[in-house]
Amino acid sequence: MRKVLVAFIILMMLIPTALATGVSIEFHTSPEILLPGDYADGYLKIINPGRDIRINSVVFHSEGLEIYPKSYRAIGTIPSGGSYTLPFSIKAQDVGRHLLEAIISTGNGTIIQHILIVVDDSFPSIVLLTPIYKGEVNELKFLITSPVTLQNVKVTPLFNAEPDVIFVGTVNGYAEGSLKFIPTDEKELKFKLTFYNGKNYHEMIKTIPITFLESKGVMLNVVSSYSSVYVGDCIPLNVEITNLRNDNIYKAVIDVRSRLGVEINSREVAKLGPCESKTITFMYCPTKAGEEVIEVLLKFQDEFGNELNQYAKLELTVHKDLVLSLTNVEIKRENFNTVISGDVSNNGRSKAYNVYVVASCSGWSKDFFLGNIDQSDFQSFNFETKCNGSVDITVKWSNEIGQEYTLTKSYKVPVERVKAGKLPVFWIGVVILVVVVSIVAFIMYRQIKR
Repeated sequence: MRKVLVAFIILMMLIPTALATGVSIEFHTSPEILLPGDYADGYLKIINPGRDIRINSVVFHSEGLEIYPKSYRAIGTIPSGGSYTLPFSIKAQDVGRHLLEAIISTGNGTIIQHILIVVDDSFPSIVLLTPIYKGEVNELKFLITSPVTLQNVKVTPLFNAEPDVIFVGTVNGYAEGSLKFIPTDEKELKFKLTFYNGKNYHEMIKTIPITFLESKGVMLNVVSSYSSVYVGDCIPLNVEITNLRNDNIYKAVIDVRSRLGVEINSREVAKLGPCESKTITFMYCPTKAGEEVIEVLLKFQDEFGNELNQYAKLELTVHKDLVLSLTNVEIKRENFNTVISGDVSNNGRSKAYNVYVVASCSGWSKDFFLGNIDQSDFQSFNFETKCNGSVDITVKWSNEIGQEYTLTKSYKVPVERVKAGKLPVFWIGVVILVVVVSIVAFIMYRQIKR
């Protein structure tokens, strides 16, 4: 409706009025639409296209406007093809449409020219263009609209925002602006607008009711492919961070806490934009058995430096057994030596490094180096020892984060039993020689006694 009205006013201003007296009238006011209390400058132009004409007076009259000057007297004669311009100004107080009459007295009669003056207190308007999310740094875009051109337009948010003043400049129909802020529990936003309508300076407060949308926040999740783990093993923990907010988050620090594992160093993500995700992998290596609760604490900052946090947890079972075990151990006595063989099995989910086996007894020891053992794999060992009675077998290794572990088991060494017909020829000869020597010695002893 306003646009139609403005177009009508402009049309009235641009189209000269044809008069029966032989003159035409042009007029213009600026600004075209006034706010209450505004001044407008205008002019009335009398154009004489015909014969010379005498202009006696021009009187301005209106019930709702203040007019300066109210009249012009003894203007004189306007020659053929000439014109005469009369400036005037008006002041409007009351909202509405006001009729300004220009009563022109000429030598040929009287002309009454009607000029429509519109006073409107509803402009400019401010319209929010973006939704507002609670608990987030919102980049709020807004639109300033006006049916007439406004100059030096400034918007001051009457709440905590950055920047604290937005210079919009000229509003010719509409202009955009933006600011950033964190909404409180208030149900409305207030703005102070300052601007010029023509030469008229204005300050006004605009209040806009708002509806909050709930923030989706930051999603934190800790994931493991395994629900159980052996002591000394290492498994990956994937910590997933997803920023579901509509603003950036900064300095996101992930702190992983464990009761049964070693301390895990914190990690930091410098920035996560809206709908951006990041996955960070930690190695979890338990040193004790039991039911584990891994806690993940995420601390981050919004664009204004406010600190926020998020929490997640993961439950695991840590078996009491070490990740490496001795399997298929066999101890044999051969030719009065002890032969030990067996396997070192890796039951875990990570590689074991620098694995070696040590057999020891009574101050004597011997080692057997196996190297690295992959997950769910084994390496075999075999060596001879001098042990009798019992032997200690020790396995030593390091896991993926350099922790050193030791596993020791004691085994009995079996007694070697010699079966008939199985003695070596040498030992048979020795036995026969001893028997023969004994018989000869006995015979000689009997002879001497006789």
